[in-house]
Amino acid sequence: MVRIIVVTLLMLTVALCAIWVASHPGLIRLTWLGYETETSVAFAFVALVLLVGILTGLWRLGFWLAGMPERARVAAAAKEKDKSRAAFAQALIAFEAGDTQDLRKFSARIGEAIDDARLALMMRARSAEAAGDLQEAEKIYLDLLERKDGALLARRGLANLAAKRGDRAKALDHARAAIPLSRHAKWAFTMTFELLVERGEWLEALETLEDGEKLGHIKNPVLGRRRAVCYCAASAQAERGGDLEEALERVQKAQKLAPGFAPAAAMAARLLAMAGKPQKAAEMLEQAWEEAPHPALALAYRDLKPHESRQERALRMAVLTRKKPNHRESRIILVEQAGLSQDFDEAERLLGDLIEDGATSRLCGLMAELARARGDESNARAWMSLALSAPREADWSDLDPDGRSFNYTDKDWARMVFSYGDDGALAHPRQEHAGQALAGARPLALGPPRNGQNGQDAIIAKAAQDLTLSPQPPVDYAPVDGDEGDGVAGPMSPNRR
Repeated sequence: MVRIIVVTLLMLTVALCAIWVASHPGLIRLTWLGYETETSVAFAFVALVLLVGILTGLWRLGFWLAGMPERARVAAAAKEKDKSRAAFAQALIAFEAGDTQDLRKFSARIGEAIDDARLALMMRARSAEAAGDLQEAEKIYLDLLERKDGALLARRGLANLAAKRGDRAKALDHARAAIPLSRHAKWAFTMTFELLVERGEWLEALETLEDGEKLGHIKNPVLGRRRAVCYCAASAQAERGGDLEEALERVQKAQKLAPGFAPAAAMAARLLAMAGKPQKAAEMLEQAWEEAPHPALALAYRDLKPHESRQERALRMAVLTRKKPNHRESRIILVEQAGLSQDFDEAERLLGDLIEDGATSRLCGLMAELARARGDESNARAWMSLALSAPREADWSDLDPDGRSFNYTDKDWARMVFSYGDDGALAHPRQEHAGQALAGARPLALGPPRNGQNGQDAIIAKAAQDLTLSPQPPVDYAPVDGDEGDGVAGPMSPNRR
């Protein structure tokens, strides 16, 4: 637009000058080098204009000729850049398609002419990695690491290579180093946390969760649940090392973060009882039961006073069931208490309602125990046969009658970090599909229940009587005799401790 205006103004100026010259006729005489000439003013003006135009054209031609080498160089560079871009596009397509042969071929053609040298280095590293040449890929990533603007990309590549080689420590180092390089690189936080969890470095994992929270990579409720599991694992680690005070402090933090997390409450209650604080332990278990009843909580609550009488235990367990009277676990406790009081009709009625909702090996085992307590060995065997084929539930007493709940290894805790932390699913680490099995348990038609007293108060009153099924103390959640490996719990099983 500016050029058009300038040209237009020049033309107007020339036109005005021509008009002015035409309106003022005259002669111009020129003497030069012994020659003398004379012409009109109009002709001289036209000749001057033509001379200026020719000189301007020659001047531009000279500059154009002088710039030819530079233009040729620029054209060659542009052509090379186009080839590099095309090669990069072809290499990227080959990488996504998994064509390692084309990937290596086109990566070699990228050259240095591409706009960003990081792209060329990245694609060459990817090419070497896809071809299985991890040493070459690592060398390229190390070259990229020396570039300030390529450090984050290099760290990710080096971390992935170390993980492929099985060098988890080196992968962790690179992932950790990448976290401060960018607030938005979530992969660095994720890889660091997962590797720390895998290695059982729980305190470092908790610190990484704090970093992730500050950077916005993780939020509640996942953050709180993951912290709770990590604190429980750290508590178990401290207890194994003999530091019970530190173990209690850590598990109490877990319980505050997730009051309904059964492992935290059970472990904290056990440590509190060991520290001579059974009342505080009982309150913690009752609070956890209100949040989410769980078999391990019933075990922990039962074991708070191991030397009490049957009547005292029955009354105390009744306190727990009243916190959540309609929950499945509360109803199972009622079944056990009815069985211990020898009110078999009521126990069978309560248990029959549970089995109609979905038969599991645990419930069938309980029914077998009731039949055996009645002296009905035929029905006991039938129920045990059903127990073998029914879906299994997680055995939270850890299959060992002399063991304790949640006596897990670091690997067990690592699985729970993600099963409970991410999804809120509290499945036994060795039986992760127990929830699906329970959901898919087939209902059984039991027919009309036997006549018996109804109502919780009657059951509790019966259970409070000092009646016995055997001369040995009872176990509320112990494996059924002859089926210890199945994890079936029976209320009337003798305590083998």
